[in-house]
Amino acid sequence: MNTERKIVYGCYPSFLSVYFVNYAIEKYNIKFDTILISKKPVCINGRKVSGIKGLLWFFKRFNIKYCLYQAILSSNFLFKFSKKKFLSFEMLAKKHRINIIYSSNFNDYKTIAQLNTREVNFFVSFGLDQILRKTFLNVFENTVNIHPSDLPNFKGPDSVFYFLISGEKSMGITLHKLEEEIDSGDILLRDEIEKLNGDTHLSLLKKSILKGTELFNELLHNQESIIPINQNLIETVYPYKSWPSKEEIKYFQEKNRYLKFKDFI
Repeated sequence: MNTERKIVYGCYPSFLSVYFVNYAIEKYNIKFDTILISKKPVCINGRKVSGIKGLLWFFKRFNIKYCLYQAILSSNFLFKFSKKKFLSFEMLAKKHRINIIYSSNFNDYKTIAQLNTREVNFFVSFGLDQILRKTFLNVFENTVNIHPSDLPNFKGPDSVFYFLISGEKSMGITLHKLEEEIDSGDILLRDEIEKLNGDTHLSLLKKSILKGTELFNELLHNQESIIPINQNLIETVYPYKSWPSKEEIKYFQEKNRYLKFKDFI
């Protein structure tokens, strides 16, 4: 039996996912065997967003500010303004001998076969846009996800958005086991981030990366002593929310900001 911990990081390619890997390696010396990058087309409420028609629908479904912010998060734009040197996935792979796999469907046979040849045994996700099935989860001995909320509250694709319009003062970060159901699975570790005056959607996302990486590092070093907690035993105050409505976006923009220039650096 292979006792070496061989970690796979699964993600959607974005500022957040690159930030996470850079920070995990630099701060905690976490060694990744593979970065599994999603190439799945953007899908919102069951609709693929691709081509000119998809882009026009995207702008119509939300609004310009929201769409531009999402575009910034999904690009390398933020790295150009940062004082800190971030390495791209490709640069990280070369420097740290990390394998990279691109896949539009993590659950398909080809992707699973590629992972099996690596003899990987630990999977972590942060900012992933795919639902993982048992065929994928069973490849690993451990599968965990970092979610920026105090689960079971604020489940969904944009928990920070709904946290900010909730008026709550502290935002949870949860490290939990992965199951087929979205944002479910036993809680392994949790912590909180205080919302300060001037915090934006982006600044809270960056804070969640720092705290989430800290929790992941703690799990790697103290896994045997951690007692899982069933989410069903915890009262849910803020239930699952999918993509925001136009009314929710308008309310958000009246009281909050997506980003400030200082968030870039």
